[in-house]
Amino acid sequence: MGSASRNERGYLAGLALLTACSWGRWLATGSLKVDENTPGPVAGTALFVVLVAGWALLLWGFRGILADALDEGTVAVFPAAQLRRIAFAGLAIASLMLPMVSNDVYQLFQWSSLAAHGRDVFTSTAAFSSSEWRGYVGARWLGTLCHYGPVSLVSAMPSALAHGNPWIALALVRTSWLVPLIAVMLLSFRLLPSSRAFHAMVWLNPLWVLEGPGQLHCDLVGFTLLTAGVVLAMRGRTAPAVILYALAVVSKYTFVFAGPWFLLFDPGSARRRLGRALAMAAAIALCGAVLYAPFWQGTRTLTAPIADILTEKPGGTLVEVVTDLVLVARGVSPATLRAPDSVLGGPDEHALLGGGWLVVAAVTLALKGVTLAVGARLLYVMLRSGQPEVTAVGTGALIVVAATLGAPKFEPWYLLPALPFFGLSCTQAWRRWLTTAVALSVLPTFANILPAASPIVPVWGVVTTGANVAWFVALFRSRYLGSLGA
Repeated sequence: MGSASRNERGYLAGLALLTACSWGRWLATGSLKVDENTPGPVAGTALFVVLVAGWALLLWGFRGILADALDEGTVAVFPAAQLRRIAFAGLAIASLMLPMVSNDVYQLFQWSSLAAHGRDVFTSTAAFSSSEWRGYVGARWLGTLCHYGPVSLVSAMPSALAHGNPWIALALVRTSWLVPLIAVMLLSFRLLPSSRAFHAMVWLNPLWVLEGPGQLHCDLVGFTLLTAGVVLAMRGRTAPAVILYALAVVSKYTFVFAGPWFLLFDPGSARRRLGRALAMAAAIALCGAVLYAPFWQGTRTLTAPIADILTEKPGGTLVEVVTDLVLVARGVSPATLRAPDSVLGGPDEHALLGGGWLVVAAVTLALKGVTLAVGARLLYVMLRSGQPEVTAVGTGALIVVAATLGAPKFEPWYLLPALPFFGLSCTQAWRRWLTTAVALSVLPTFANILPAASPIVPVWGVVTTGANVAWFVALFRSRYLGSLGA
């Protein structure tokens, strides 16, 4: 029990350090804005050290807790009741966190507040200049269309009541998100009382705690809906589970990759699967039609945000690393392609890359091919097996390959939809990969607490991004080509 107590204390102490660091940043800068608003060299470096130490302590505690939860063959050091207590204590601490390593919440406030007043945010940026949140959005993102679905947009509309006051907006939106989240957490502990691995992997995961209730990424909304759907489906309540899955998809398109689990978690005849597939498609179409109706500007309401996403620069991906290496080889600074007015695939980029453009294009095409091939294999294995454990691991793997190798851009919170499925079943290879991926994925964002001129920034960015990208392909054979059996 001594080791268990140390793990619990380490977990909560690490989270407390992260939260204290977020308040330290505000005190050092005098503003809640993150982008283009960094502390001075001394304060920034000190906060950076505390941030890294807190993250390391949080990870250390989590790994010990997770190891016990996944070891179902021994007497539980952390029974479900204690996991519940740690989860809610962690949520309480994270709920006090201020924006620290991500500025995304203010862009969501801008979109939601404008939409609440009847302005179009899906197909046009014309109204953005009049937003009361414009001063809190980084210059690079001022002309970005809303990339989220109407569920996320509506869920953040309480920010419109704040009239530009970030403290009030954060309090209102956090409250509106945490009430259903707490209900889903209580539901999961009640309906799945023996699923310690699920509770630890989902509700105690450092990635979830930091990026969800901590930094208030709107993926929290879709993740809450998705996890509620999984919990209800595990108890045989398929109809509401499918509706919750559909709402998650309408909150953000990427949640669609969780679909195979909802289709296959309950083995049955081909006819039954077809019926469920039709029900899922109908639920997504119905939820989409109803929730997009107030914002509808024609088909561009759906296509314009996707086109906007596809023109963004690759970030945190293998394509970005290869592009930067080509530029360095040609004696060009990679920062040239980070300018706000730089267009992906435009003549300026072609000119800078020269013949190296063919290398970048080849890598991009190869990654798409690998993603499609791996995705097809995972779907085939899941369909052929019919085992719930294989379906869970396969769905988690599908989400990960889409986020790490298939997406044009990677952010740590893209891994969140995979957590419930790895909580249901996780092979040794995936357990090893995921725990390290959680540790590495957020590290590049820690540079946002440092002054841009700090000598730590370029070194930290290269090392952490390189480590992330290398880990994307690590254990590739055992994760994607080996057995998916738990």
